[in-house]
Amino acid sequence: MPTRVCTPRTAAAASNRRILAALNALDAEFPPTTVQDKWACFESEIEDAITGFRPLLSEVKNRMGWKGKSPVAYAEAVRRGGVKALPREIAEILQQTRRLAGLPDG
Repeated sequence: MPTRVCTPRTAAAASNRRILAALNALDAEFPPTTVQDKWACFESEIEDAITGFRPLLSEVKNRMGWKGKSPVAYAEAVRRGGVKALPREIAEILQQTRRLAGLPDG
């Protein structure tokens, strides 16, 4: 009987399928970038959506002593990077978040 090896990629694929099934969304291991009313996903990492963001984030996290994902580190990286315009998908996510929170469009 062959042994099934669970790699980070196969674990991520299984996790993606479970999450998407819970959302009654498309059935995919690695879905395309999608923004819906109450959920969103990125085909790649969100950090790759802004050119040059990943190395800047890494530098900020190192200086702040953060190892995981931190909203504070992300906000600081955006501030330091002088990001003037967000990619369309990120802007849509922020707009949907404001709507779900009952806030006016900003």
